[in-house]
Amino acid sequence: MTITITQNVIEPIITVVQDINQITIQPTILSGGGGGGGAVDSVNGKTGVVVLTPDDIPRRTLTNATVTGTQDLDYDLYESFIFTLTGNVTLTESNVYNKIFTMSVTGDFAITYPSGWSAFVSGVYDGTVQNTFTVWRISVGVYKVQISQPS
Repeated sequence: MTITITQNVIEPIITVVQDINQITIQPTILSGGGGGGGAVDSVNGKTGVVVLTPDDIPRRTLTNATVTGTQDLDYDLYESFIFTLTGNVTLTESNVYNKIFTMSVTGDFAITYPSGWSAFVSGVYDGTVQNTFTVWRISVGVYKVQISQPS
């Protein structure tokens, strides 16, 4: 996949090329065309072509094998959650905004959903198997929560 970011329709600022093992960021020298011009010569302090491997990309998954009590779902910090319940749990949300995230949950204990979810849940949690939750916060107080298990 190649992404080109442009300042205007003609001149690319940065070209990003992603393959299976790495992301390459190639800054482009800009001409002086009317807007003062200049050069993009670094990305996050690195100059020239910057190659990011999976180790450079922050992990945005929270894994917790001992979930009990209260578990916060921080929208700013994570895109996915992997939980093993070791007791009943109440899920809470923080830094909430419209987004989609997933949870993989197992453990034969009760889950209390964040306020606002209950009216929008499709599917039933079965703590004896792995459950996949797909949560879409559409707007304030409007969610789509789908719970599924392997066939």
